[in-house]
Amino acid sequence: MNAQKKEQYHNIGLLLLRITIGTLIIFHGIANMSSDYAFIKQVLQGYHIPSFVAYGVFCWGNYCSYFDHHRRKSQRQ
Repeated sequence: MNAQKKEQYHNIGLLLLRITIGTLIIFHGIANMSSDYAFIKQVLQGYHIPSFVAYGVFCWGNYCSYFDHHRRKSQRQ
């Protein structure tokens, strides 16, 4: 198998992975939003922390994911 064909298969594989993971993440986000972050709120209330902090927990997770992705991307270049 020549190098060009291997590269083509590699790119197709990456595309399938990205589409699959992206779809799963979207469904996960929709499920979280439709449950109104009930699980996180429940845990925080167990520690006597106001439930509105659950939205901050969600935002902090997204913030960390975003900057971790860009940090790794800049390290590869």
